[in-house]
Amino acid sequence: MKKKVFLGFAIIACFAVIMGFSGCGDKEKETSSRQTDSTLGTAPPILEFDISSLVTPEQVGNALGVKVGEGQSADQDTTVRYYSEDQSSFLEISIMEGSREEFDEIVASYEGAVDTMNLGQAAKWNSETKQLFVFDDGYMISVIAYADKSDDSLLVAARQIAALVLEKI
Repeated sequence: MKKKVFLGFAIIACFAVIMGFSGCGDKEKETSSRQTDSTLGTAPPILEFDISSLVTPEQVGNALGVKVGEGQSADQDTTVRYYSEDQSSFLEISIMEGSREEFDEIVASYEGAVDTMNLGQAAKWNSETKQLFVFDDGYMISVIAYADKSDDSLLVAARQIAALVLEKI
């Protein structure tokens, strides 16, 4: 079951690693050890928006039913996590660009994922992993909601957050 949870995120991580190594190669060595702002190279962001600005901790806390802290970005800013003070509850949002075919392939690997209607172009909920998958307009979104709540309550929380995210991307 844990393997299934991490499969989707493994794809994101692989993508992040590939993006990180895209600057590697046999390039000419710099003759100067001094770097300035004009000589520093940075990789472009993977997403065209700041994932941590899509929802507020208050919105996450209201949806999850527990107070959460500020979002913590991860995976080259394609993931943001909100934890409760005691860290027993959390909500995680991950976004990557992709096709509907890629979305369908990822979601097919999660046994027990069921359709959830009226959210994006396609949406599936997996109660085992507490994970909502949404595809809309070239974006694959994953929302994991974990708290001491029923699966139905967690689905409602994940749907609320996914709807807020869809409004902003």
